[in-house]
Amino acid sequence: MWQDIGLADWLADLDNCNGPGDRQRSPAPKAKAAQAHAFVPKRQRETKAILRKAATKSA
Repeated sequence: MWQDIGLADWLADLDNCNGPGDRQRSPAPKAKAAQAHAFVPKRQRETKAILRKAATKSA
């Protein structure tokens, strides 16, 4: 899922994780998170439209 929304580099190795690092202190990750946050509803709308179209064809 993280890859799908453009945050693949945010995947954490939980076995070797010491907690949050500089990621929270830098403005760049906040901008990247905002971009992903905007992307998700857009993708959901597109997916719903595809499903709606498929459902009306089969009805």
